[in-house]
Amino acid sequence: MSDPSGGPATRHTDPVLAHAPGDTRTAMAAFATGPLHVDADRFLAALRGLAQIGGDPQGGITRLGLSAEEGRAREFLQDLAEKAGLTSDIDPAGNLLIRRQDADPHRPVVLFGSHLDTVRQGGWLDGAYGVAAALEALTVLVETGATIDGFEPVAVGFANEEGALVQYPFWGSRAMAGSLDADSEKIVDREGRPAWEHLLSAGGEPERLAEAVWPAGRIAAFLELHIEQGPVLERLGLDIGVVDGIVGRTIFTCEVRGEQQHAGTTPMRDRRDALVSAAQLVARVESLATTLDACSTATVGYLDVSPNTVNTIPGLVRLNAEIRDTDAARIQVGERLLGSMAEHVAQASGVEIDLRVSDRSTPVRTDIGLRSVIANAASSLGLSWQAMPSGAGHDAQIIAARAPIGMIFVPSKGGVSHSPVEDTEERALVAGADVLATTLAALLGGGPVRRFNALPGDEARGLLIDCLGCDGPWIDVVLARRPYWTARSVVTAVCSAVAAAEHSLVIAAANARARAGDTRTSLSPESDLEETRKELVTIACRRLEGWLGA
Repeated sequence: MSDPSGGPATRHTDPVLAHAPGDTRTAMAAFATGPLHVDADRFLAALRGLAQIGGDPQGGITRLGLSAEEGRAREFLQDLAEKAGLTSDIDPAGNLLIRRQDADPHRPVVLFGSHLDTVRQGGWLDGAYGVAAALEALTVLVETGATIDGFEPVAVGFANEEGALVQYPFWGSRAMAGSLDADSEKIVDREGRPAWEHLLSAGGEPERLAEAVWPAGRIAAFLELHIEQGPVLERLGLDIGVVDGIVGRTIFTCEVRGEQQHAGTTPMRDRRDALVSAAQLVARVESLATTLDACSTATVGYLDVSPNTVNTIPGLVRLNAEIRDTDAARIQVGERLLGSMAEHVAQASGVEIDLRVSDRSTPVRTDIGLRSVIANAASSLGLSWQAMPSGAGHDAQIIAARAPIGMIFVPSKGGVSHSPVEDTEERALVAGADVLATTLAALLGGGPVRRFNALPGDEARGLLIDCLGCDGPWIDVVLARRPYWTARSVVTAVCSAVAAAEHSLVIAAANARARAGDTRTSLSPESDLEETRKELVTIACRRLEGWLGA
């Protein structure tokens, strides 16, 4: 396979980056940083230490969100952080936060990490890999004396991403983003125990949950390193996945209520078997992603049958279903179809079906600038990479409501995850951690782009006007898209804003002609707009490249 430009077979580029306007090689070179390597032995020891917490006698790891085991995992990492000379604390929502000793509390934060919990009998890498790598990357940044200019690095271990105990996934990231359900006190586990009780026993502070919210603008960017949980990278023989988008997901809770009866004395035609009806609904859920192709995946992963005895017709079945897709419109179609299917099964079998949406997360795109930095980091380490979507949900998509996000994938053996046999080659685990550390070094290091990103709005606006030699509404559009992270993404932002501000460009063209003594009384919007756009884009690119490359 080859990339769109005909380059080396092992390197795959993001087509969006490949078509960014302007030759920004000089400016990009100004931000080049040498690759940064983690301490492989120390990192793998920390990761294997985490794997000892929550070991399940039946196989795999059961370290559920908001459980005592998740709390022990936080304590384990806090001990490692202290030995590394870092500071740590747990916020009211149960999130672990690790910082430098001399962290500047006033700087915007580059946040990086993942989650500490697992599903029941899950694998040792899902989530934990990203948190252990975040701790190691921060340790290496401090040990090597890496330049930290403009942003403050903070590693995070989110609480209850999976929602396996308390059925409210992305608990920790939602708390940080301010998107926890307003009735969070009503969130319970399957036994009816409130989430706040679990949180309290896990070291959180439910009465102070509002304090876990980070204000707008506090997070400059979020990076998440994760195993792919799918077969693509391994199948293609690639080292790194640069994630360009994350699927959205809708989770349903469903109760099928029939009539509990004797299994031997009740004629077949007189039965209202809740399990039979539930089985029909399960098959229809699968058809959403197969026969109907309404969404990319559709799954029923939980089923509870009552009374669940061999000689009794089930009278009640509870189940959870979920659908996923990268297209929000397809998810909506899937939701409507499943609702209609439930009604049809209920009417045909004489049971009652209560189908409700219990959780919804929307598809998101990762930031083009962060994708560029991640790809450059992988290339500088001699690693092959490809842009790809994520079929699993991640904390990153929740934080996306507050900040630009970037994600890094490493291959999963056999594409297996949420399983005791989940695994990744040690070499690949270390390579992913190296990419994270190198990406962070590039983002945090000194340079005009980083300093520009950190400026207050008015100062940044004045500097951009001085640099480009002109003003207009599109300047505000550009500023709204900070942070840019790379020279290329600055130019992309400028060109995008210029293309969108057609009215101001026509006025600019008229003013330019007036200054030049042009006496024409009318303008041809199409020709003059295109001409002016090309001129401004060319000037913007040249000036920005000169400024950013200085």
